[in-house]
Amino acid sequence: QYKNVEAFLADVSLAGEFSGETCVEGPVEQEFVILSTVHQAKGLEWPVVFIPWLADGRFPTDMAMNHAEDLEEERRVFHVAVTRARDEIYLVVPQVYRNRGGSLIMMKPSRFLTELSRDLTEPMELEESLPHLLGGVERECLPPAAEP
Repeated sequence: QYKNVEAFLADVSLAGEFSGETCVEGPVEQEFVILSTVHQAKGLEWPVVFIPWLADGRFPTDMAMNHAEDLEEERRVFHVAVTRARDEIYLVVPQVYRNRGGSLIMMKPSRFLTELSRDLTEPMELEESLPHLLGGVERECLPPAAEP
């Protein structure tokens, strides 16, 4: 139904307000994934939470980094995000980003990550090398006729 994940997420982000309670139906034992914005997650909690895109320019956004009050609001939103996990939280920092022109941009970890207590975090590294991962992404995204 969607051409790619970005198109799906763009559509989901435009959806009206919903909450975790309305998304979950059936026995609690069921396994499921809930996609939510940080704003929609306020007041809710889950056993495991993943927060992607924790890079300057993304979280906080480029626009917020230029204004002190906007940066402070992004900091409050970050606080909401990291307090949604009951048991585990995964803070994901992309190493690179491919822009619309196809260029790779190195990403800098979000400045908000430096504000977290080191006693509460456990850094994890990818086991595979960056060039190998990028090659895999390129192969998966190319149409079959264009593969090398």
